[in-house]
Amino acid sequence: MKKLISLIMALITIVMCITSCSSESNNEETPNEETPNEETPMDENKPVEYIFFYSPGQGVPGDENAPSSSTGFVHINDYGVDHGTKSENKVFDELKGKKKTPFEGSGALVYDYSDCRFKTNKSDEYGDFYSIYDRYRGEGGTYANYLHDTDILTLYRAGGVNLRPKNKTMEAAECKRIAEKFISNILTPEEMSKFNEGVFTTRFGNMDGIFTYHYTRFIGGYATDEYVYVVVTGDGEIYAYVAHNFGKYDTLISKLTKEKIDAAKEKLENKLEELELTNLSMTSHNIVTNTSGEAFLRITIQYDTDEGIRTGDSVFINILNLQ
Repeated sequence: MKKLISLIMALITIVMCITSCSSESNNEETPNEETPNEETPMDENKPVEYIFFYSPGQGVPGDENAPSSSTGFVHINDYGVDHGTKSENKVFDELKGKKKTPFEGSGALVYDYSDCRFKTNKSDEYGDFYSIYDRYRGEGGTYANYLHDTDILTLYRAGGVNLRPKNKTMEAAECKRIAEKFISNILTPEEMSKFNEGVFTTRFGNMDGIFTYHYTRFIGGYATDEYVYVVVTGDGEIYAYVAHNFGKYDTLISKLTKEKIDAAKEKLENKLEELELTNLSMTSHNIVTNTSGEAFLRITIQYDTDEGIRTGDSVFINILNLQ
């Protein structure tokens, strides 16, 4: 009996030490960057079945070394990653006549239609993860998108805004102040704490005098495709609020450990090295998802073709076990 009690006490001590070390490690993380909970169970006994994917249409025809099905890469659209996956517009009867007010003072907008993305290019079913967005319209060209059947505002476009502002310049601090003031009408400080400090952009498309302040959500040191940005004119008017994937990783964060992301990155980079592409460069490591909520790591690459032409492509690998 004494031996049994001693064994139990030893196990309790070990668990307490592990918990303490985990807590200290989490406290050392960089602010505004989320670190997954390493203790969340997720089929730990099942090895990840890695699959390599490519985005079609980027490489040069005839380049035998370009990432493709012939080199062990499969078509990314077959797995529903939003890289050209087919979609259609549909009017849901249950939403007809429904109204939304994006924020106080914006005025009510009326449901128009829904943009519905299919699970894959070969599927006749809509995706069930960030795949359907409901469009609401108002007067003067104002409209907004909501994630289907939720109150999550993913896009707001103000009508009647002068896109040829008198002021063609704006300081980063001023743009940030205007952007954050507007965002505070929609998101709470706690919700914004999931994002980085933001980046100022001096141009929006090819328009002069239009600026953006862009916030990105990071997981384990990797940028994700969950972002929030505000488009501001040089005259201080809000033109748009964009947050297509807001909240996207709330249900995935516990599974996306840095260890798993790093392992997927190494696997994909090693695969690319095997292709022996000329002057290969790898940049922009981003986490994305498909229409079923599965996570992928995307790497943007550049290389020289056999004809000496510099070209680019996007390649992907699944981070977790595919469902």
